[in-house]
Amino acid sequence: MPGIARKGVDKHIGHACNGTSRGHPKPFHKTSYVVAGQTMVTVNGAYAVLGASNGSTGCGDNAVGMSSFVRVGPQSIGVHRIGDATSGHPCHFLPNACATGSDTVIAYT
Repeated sequence: MPGIARKGVDKHIGHACNGTSRGHPKPFHKTSYVVAGQTMVTVNGAYAVLGASNGSTGCGDNAVGMSSFVRVGPQSIGVHRIGDATSGHPCHFLPNACATGSDTVIAYT
């Protein structure tokens, strides 16, 4: 069972832009979640990141994957966990996934 991603603590797997036009390729990066999508639930002292494009990383990837069982807030949105998909972002940075999460707070699929 995967750990829940936390704002400012956890990161996505990372990616690089391998385009061939002018100004490419662009370097590999992996960034922390900078938007949790909610301010009600904390995991190990940091806000739990939500899926369904509510949370996002510093490079602009949206947290799209989420738990279908563990949900937060009035909109009942699933928490984003290790292995859940991220969206990728413009300039050929492909979608990837959450790389890190809580070791002690986990969520079912």
